[in-house]
Amino acid sequence: MRPPAALVACLLACAIAPAAQAAGGSAAPQIVDLTVRPSGADLARLPGKGDAYAAVYDDRLAPSQLRYAERRDGIWKVRVIATRSIDGRPIGREPTLAISHHGMRLVVFRTEINLDDGQVGNGTLYVARSPDGVNWIVEPIDANGFGATPAFDAQGRPAIAYLARVDTSTVAEVRMAHYYDGAWHIQTLARTTFRQASSEANASSVGLALDRLQALKVAYIDPNSHSVRLVGEDARPQRFGTVPATAARATIAFGANGEVGVVCAGLAGEDSRLWVATGRLGGATRTFPAMGQSVSSAVIAGFSRGAPIVAFRDRRGAFVAVPGVRKYRSALIARASRYSPSSPFNGAFGAARTRGDGIGVALVASGALLVFAETAF
Repeated sequence: MRPPAALVACLLACAIAPAAQAAGGSAAPQIVDLTVRPSGADLARLPGKGDAYAAVYDDRLAPSQLRYAERRDGIWKVRVIATRSIDGRPIGREPTLAISHHGMRLVVFRTEINLDDGQVGNGTLYVARSPDGVNWIVEPIDANGFGATPAFDAQGRPAIAYLARVDTSTVAEVRMAHYYDGAWHIQTLARTTFRQASSEANASSVGLALDRLQALKVAYIDPNSHSVRLVGEDARPQRFGTVPATAARATIAFGANGEVGVVCAGLAGEDSRLWVATGRLGGATRTFPAMGQSVSSAVIAGFSRGAPIVAFRDRRGAFVAVPGVRKYRSALIARASRYSPSSPFNGAFGAARTRGDGIGVALVASGALLVFAETAF
């Protein structure tokens, strides 16, 4: 039985507010949507004046649907993007969101998919596009796709990097879907293997970003060689650094001066720390000491001192980590103790940089509620 909404909101605000204040923030945390209990979520900042945000998320306890919410003037307005899949499977799992400089919203999500070793996969990867957050075009992209990240190319055209299961083993192809000439064009870039959280809250995932030459680059984990690798539409895979056996989820970003930042996290419920490396394409990389406790998701929110600013979710809550001279300094944004390792609510997390020196995050906190919090750093 769900607790009364007012009681949940009161308890949640009391638990999280001290953490936000300790991190230097001034805004009280908010519940994005009281009617859902999401397992996946993402956050992006809307272009224009002020610090307006958008979030996408699913719901584990209600009829299958994917929701989109925009926060303007401190108020969240919610819309439903999708309610059913082609094959009738639950929809909206592991949603990720990107918004272009011109305001094009791009959401990629999947149905439930069987990723168990020895079992045949049976899911579908979808994409939703909207110029205004109101009118949406929803399309299937690939069978058995998961671990996706959306982005835009130099011309503002949508692109998606993802993993696709190819048989009953843990082998997956790294693929990119690129929208141009009125259609989606899919290309296989590499092969790797994947892992899934025991709770099925999340699985291995890839990162996607534009490099300094305006080419799309994908970051992915190769467990067989304990490495994170970069690959592009016109480039062969290259090793960027060594990662521990627990690494599964890769995030990549490029700085204004050509810096490359790669961050790798583990899976929901596992005892995995955050791995951070920076460098330049074709050059030496620098690896920072691991941080966090049981990190299940991470986002690069910019660069400082040539290294990525990282927001991450671990078993204690949401943190922002800023590089210093020799190591990172981290601050707690929102306290949200994790559920049991078997819970599907451990993986939901999204983050976005504000216009100034601040960051906003979305994560599942007490009562499995989706919470938004922001802080300066």
